[in-house]
Amino acid sequence: MISIPLRRLWKKAQKRKSGSKVSDKNFFNYLALITQLGLVIIISILCGLFVGMYLDRKIGLKGAFTIIFVIFGAIGGFMAGYRLIKDLNSKDNE
Repeated sequence: MISIPLRRLWKKAQKRKSGSKVSDKNFFNYLALITQLGLVIIISILCGLFVGMYLDRKIGLKGAFTIIFVIFGAIGGFMAGYRLIKDLNSKDNE
């Protein structure tokens, strides 16, 4: 799902001439995208973890809400990451 847009971005980055100011700018744009992807996914999972742990403590369950909310956080993080890649890909095509 996410690998196809990443492959397109990687191929575009490979086609650029190295050493030019345009490719250096693109390199940093892609580096920022990768950093943003990692942060979005990690923060989403951690938010799900903390919300699940809080609800488990309040209700008295032993990990049920933690597992559910970590899964929701992971799904939400990957969906947000996919949207970031898709938006960048559509901007590059314009």
